[in-house]
Amino acid sequence: MQTVLAKIVADKAIWVEARKQQQPLASFQNEIVPTQRNFYDALAGTRTAFILECKKASPSKGLIREDFDPAAIASIYKHYASAISVLCDEKYFQGSFDFLPIVSQVAPQPILCKDFTIDPYQIYLARYYQADACLLMLSVLDDEQYRQLSAVAHSLNMGVLTEVSNEEELGARHRPEGEGGGH
Repeated sequence: MQTVLAKIVADKAIWVEARKQQQPLASFQNEIVPTQRNFYDALAGTRTAFILECKKASPSKGLIREDFDPAAIASIYKHYASAISVLCDEKYFQGSFDFLPIVSQVAPQPILCKDFTIDPYQIYLARYYQADACLLMLSVLDDEQYRQLSAVAHSLNMGVLTEVSNEEELGARHRPEGEGGGH
């Protein structure tokens, strides 16, 4: 794992543990309902599919949009997007899980929680905040973590967008059983 990415993931692990203390899973788990917005259907078909992104900042570019208004952005994106991605990482992207329901209320498309997902808690949190899909990055997860997180997402009817960075990650060994290969 690259140095910057390793730092982000280490910081994310600290954030997850702190958030679990602040907002324990038991305090909201019974309020989570499976999504009705199908991420995979939104991207299927013969037309070109677009996932448009709501991003306030990034580590490389700094502040991208000073007047960041997720509702205003979603009101434009909803006319063009197949799905809408919302950055939720606070420390490096100035994102927030609070942006998810704002975008979800404005746009009918599936909403993707874009975060450095390393713990099942984050998927439950994303669904609680009305995300319909989550990002899983093979560069930060081993095979077992990927399978576990993917299974949690699918148990909530959430889609999984898998990010692959190189040929090794692209190998069939990373696919969950029943999805085009597996073990």
